[in-house]
Amino acid sequence: MSQECLSQEEIAALISSIDDLRDNIIISLFLETGINLNELTYLRKEDLDLATRTLKIRKETTKNKEERLLSISQELAEKLKKYLEQENPKTYLFTSRQSRKITERRVQQLLDHYSQKSLNKKINPRILRSTCIITQFINKIPIPEIEKKVGISIQPYIYHYFKNER
Repeated sequence: MSQECLSQEEIAALISSIDDLRDNIIISLFLETGINLNELTYLRKEDLDLATRTLKIRKETTKNKEERLLSISQELAEKLKKYLEQENPKTYLFTSRQSRKITERRVQQLLDHYSQKSLNKKINPRILRSTCIITQFINKIPIPEIEKKVGISIQPYIYHYFKNER
């Protein structure tokens, strides 16, 4: 389970390379919340509460079948508000031209495009999730709080990160 983690410079380069609001929000959600790919693609418009700046992750989309609430930053909430005003999605928060909800494959294509453009390498949602977890750990967020947020045990991520840092 060797998980790569992006540096702060790589995160900045990746985010600054994204010119589409929806795509910026998607990648920002991975980095800020540690949401996994399945959870992201099944987010519904009604799962977002801009007043409390939270996203509800439905239990049917999680691996442990437990619902959880994710807090989002003011900056991300403002981007989401603008996105909702522009796109007005009906059911699912993120849609594509071809389907009513964005597919996992389409999200990976977006990541491939922006990571190749900005980092000259391909990344996947797991790398973004690892980056979120390790960034929070380095910023001294308590382990139980991180685990509650991402819905999994983070010890393997920490172990592999520090093992690879030697």
